[in-house]
Order: sequence, then structure tokens, then C-alpha cells
Amino acid sequence: SSGINAEWPLRPGTQGLSSFNQNQTSTALQVFNSIGTLQLVVSKTLQSKCGSVEQNLKSALSGSYEQSYNGAAPGGANIGNTTAWRASLWTSLDKWSNNISSQYNQIHVLHRTLVRRRDASSQKTLLEECNVTPIQTYVSAVSSALQQELRNVNSSAKQALNMEYPKALRLVVSLW
Repeated sequence: SSGINAEWPLRPGTQGLSSFNQNQTSTALQVFNSIGTLQLVVSKTLQSKCGSVEQNLKSALSGSYEQSYNGAAPGGANIGNTTAWRASLWTSLDKWSNNISSQYNQIHVLHRTLVRRRDASSQKTLLEECNVTPIQTYVSAVSSALQQELRNVNSSAKQALNMEYPKALRLVVSLW
């Protein structure tokens, strides 16, 4: 461990990422490369983005389920609660999908910047210097989260996704 707080350098770089500002991102990455923390910063940024994918999907698939059945009559939910729950499920999944698209765009800015910028001394691209593949890492995290969470989804959510398969398919296809 180099003694550098791994959370500290994320702010300037992710500020450029969140605004899709390639100049800010490029400057931050050059600085991180100069002080020897580029690989750490890129890895932590990817880890943060990838970690939120699964957590947010789990929340989208289960959080709305718990909320809509609070107060339901013993023995099951009524049709109004089922309709409200399904609407909440699709709203949550749409928000998750929008978040994935936004994060993917940020990862794309990071990747593009790492490919275009070079280390002054070695003339290697910053992507070669940090030895990671941001887009591949992120897409793999999204795919893994989808596989895992859809395997473990509760029966009501599974039924809703099966009944509205074209809508679920459009949601997944729209990610890329």
C-alpha cells in the first residue's frame, strides 16, 4: 500500500466523468499517472461503478415488492396492490436501466481518454499503463448482475417479467 487514501483521488476524475468532460478526465488521469496512482484510481472507479450495478438491480427487483404488500390483507394482495407493485417494479427497472446507461457513458469517456492519452516517458497509452479494460469490466459486471439477480428473483417479480417479456427484453436491449 502506498499510503495514499484510495478514496481521495476519485473525486476530481469522477467529476469529469459525471459531466462527460473529457478534458477534466484527461487532466485528472495525467496527474494520477504522474503521481503513480493511475491504476489504483481507475480500478477503484470501476469497482465503485460495478458494485453499484448489482446493488441497484437487487433493490429494483426486491425493494418495490416489499413496499407494495405492506398492509395487504392476510392471505394475499388485492388486485390494486398487484397493479401498483408491477408499476413500481417497472419504474424501478427503468431507473436502473437509465443509471446503467449513464454509467456506461461515463466508463466510455474514461476508456476513450485512457486510449488517447500517453505516458510522457514510456509513450504507452494510459490504458496500457493501468492494464485494465474499463468497458469490458463494466459490461461483464452488468451481465453478471443480471444473471445472478434474475436467478434469485422472487416468484412475483419473475412472473411479472415473464408476463411482460417484450418489455423486459426491450429494457435489456436498450442498455447497449
